Amino acid sequence: MLRKGDKIIVHMFSLDGSGNWTGAEIKTRNYNKVFEIYEEGGKLGIDWNGFTPLDSFATENGSIVFEGV
Repeated sequence: MLRKGDKIIVHMFSLDGSGNWTGAEIKTRNYNKVFEIYEEGGKLGIDWNGFTPLDSFATENGSIVFEGV
């Protein structure tokens, strides 16, 4: 369970045209950056590009993984 004050790295993995995980990590401008989770408006998020709620990342299909630091 992620909480306010936790530190994470966001890993993004590519999907093929059918939505299947390819296993290749996408190197965004935030690649390997450590983020601290904070709360805004009752939602937990990070400063990805301004406040970005954690629930806005698509984690169910495995394309986004939050690594605790």
